[in-house]
Amino acid sequence: MFIRTAHVLIPLVATGALVAFPHAGAAQDAAAVLTAIEQGMGTDVPRRVRVAVAGSGYKSAGDTATHYRIEPHTMEISGASTDALWTPIAFLAGAASGKATQAKETRAGTPYTVISFTANGQVVRGYVTEKNVLERIRTETKGEAGGAQVEEVFLNWEEFDGLRFPSLIIQKQNDRVSRILVVSDVGRLEAGP
Repeated sequence: MFIRTAHVLIPLVATGALVAFPHAGAAQDAAAVLTAIEQGMGTDVPRRVRVAVAGSGYKSAGDTATHYRIEPHTMEISGASTDALWTPIAFLAGAASGKATQAKETRAGTPYTVISFTANGQVVRGYVTEKNVLERIRTETKGEAGGAQVEEVFLNWEEFDGLRFPSLIIQKQNDRVSRILVVSDVGRLEAGP
C-alpha cells in the first residue's frame, strides 16, 4: 500500500498552483450537484458510518516535520460532525443544512464545480469533478496561533457495503501533508444522533 500511496502523494505535494475563475451559481444548482454526488456514492447514503483506518501523520514545527504512526482503529462518523476530519458524508450533510452556493474554479489545470457553505463560522469548499465526485474539501481554521488552510483530499474511491467511499484520505495543512489515512472498511450504522 505504501508504494501506491507514494505514487499518489508525489503529484499532490508537487502541485501548489491555484488558478481560479469564479462564476457564482444559484443555490438550486448547488443542490443538483449535491444530489449527483450522493447518487454517485450509492443508494441510500447513510448519515452515520463506521470507518476502519490506519495511516501516518506529520507534526510540523518550523521547517522540520516529525513522523508518527496512526494505529489501526475504527471510528464513527456522522453527517452532523464538523470535526477536523471532514468526510464526504459530513460534507453532504453540512452543505444540505446550510445555504450552499456553487461556482466554477480551475485548480492546477483541472476544472471543478465548487460547492461552498458556512459551518461554525468557517467557509467550507468542496471541489467536485466533472464526474460529480467530491475530490477535496478546503477550509481555513482559526486558532490562537493564527489561521491554517486545511484540505482533505479523497482518492481511490471503492465500494464498501454498497457505499462508495475514498480508500485514501490525505490531509494537508498550509499545503503540507499532515496526515495520510488508508481506509480498509466502511460500514453503515443505524440512524441516530
